[in-house]
Amino acid sequence: MMTELTNFSDFKQYGQLLSRMTGLAATQGYGLFMCIYDGAQFIGGKDFYDVGLCSGQLGSQLFDITL
Repeated sequence: MMTELTNFSDFKQYGQLLSRMTGLAATQGYGLFMCIYDGAQFIGGKDFYDVGLCSGQLGSQLFDITL
């Protein structure tokens, strides 16, 4: 995936990444970003473990990989 993103001669992968970002933002993005924020601020019993967990889920869904 990272190799495709550094290929500047074909821009198809950027459209795919943009569509993934839009879909993620529409479905689960807000909840994952709030989870990261709450964990960083220790709100609602969340801590840095939750920051890592939610960041991993966000990256996994964004780049279509399994962590």
